[in-house]
Amino acid sequence: MYQTKYDFADEDFCWKYLTNETFHNEKAIKQYNGNLYHYTTPQGLIGILENQKLWATEFSFLNDASELSYGMNLSIEVLENEICSHANTILDKYLLLVEDLIKKKKDINPYFVTSFSEYKDLLSQWKGYGQNGQGFSLGFDLKELSRWKRKDILDVNYYIQPVIYNCEEQKNELKNIYKNLIEHIFTLETKGILTDEKLEEIASSSVALMKLKSIFFKSEFFQEEKEWRIVCRNFYRNVTTWELEQEKVKFRFIGSKIIPYVELDILPEKSLLPIKEIIIGTKNNIDEINKIISYIYTNFGQQKLIPELEYSNIPLR
Repeated sequence: MYQTKYDFADEDFCWKYLTNETFHNEKAIKQYNGNLYHYTTPQGLIGILENQKLWATEFSFLNDASELSYGMNLSIEVLENEICSHANTILDKYLLLVEDLIKKKKDINPYFVTSFSEYKDLLSQWKGYGQNGQGFSLGFDLKELSRWKRKDILDVNYYIQPVIYNCEEQKNELKNIYKNLIEHIFTLETKGILTDEKLEEIASSSVALMKLKSIFFKSEFFQEEKEWRIVCRNFYRNVTTWELEQEKVKFRFIGSKIIPYVELDILPEKSLLPIKEIIIGTKNNIDEINKIISYIYTNFGQQKLIPELEYSNIPLR
């Protein structure tokens, strides 16, 4: 709970509180000691190593269509239950505003996602993302990856957290957030400063939070993945000029499907991604891959940073 950290009468409560609620999970990052693994194709491997940037896919284009609705359905269910427990006309109006915004599905600034697994050699990941053994599993140092170092971008534009699979844990997170939002509404109403415009602003902030939180919620049926995600928007605020700037949305093909993505340009100039090891799918020649990766790091003049290579233990046909 976060009641002691914020003033519920502060008209900027939503921005301050929701920013804190959706920031990357420092506790989880601190507790996790291993690498995180990003499964990719041969084309993805070369793109990541040569450009030293990860690609983040627009959320609505992810492989599993059920992800789009699972988190939002749960979010609105928990909010409805919280509001029903109060029987307040202002909250009823707030709920209608939230539901109307969700129905309009306004995604002018959608979220983009990059996924990782705690497991470096997982059959489902090889089949889903590692081109059935022709791809690679890249092991990133989480603590280095989570230290955004670019000086011109606010950290709040990027979020890194583990995915939550337990439904009760998901509901408890949402309940805590909604209780504080409801207390904020009650406080403004009591002080006579809750305008229609302010209530609409709170509803809009709530929907933004629901969308972001839902990206980190998945059904328990996927829990073997032990997934983490980096999530960003395709815009950021330049801390020097304080202007909103757009990340360029690019496009790639997966089969015949066109997929929008952005490059995660989060490290300072000339920094290399903290890739510590690469697991090679069994359909590759490890000697050839070793030579290719050596060439790439030699081009950067960083031979000492060449990741450790090892073969996958999962035979795929």
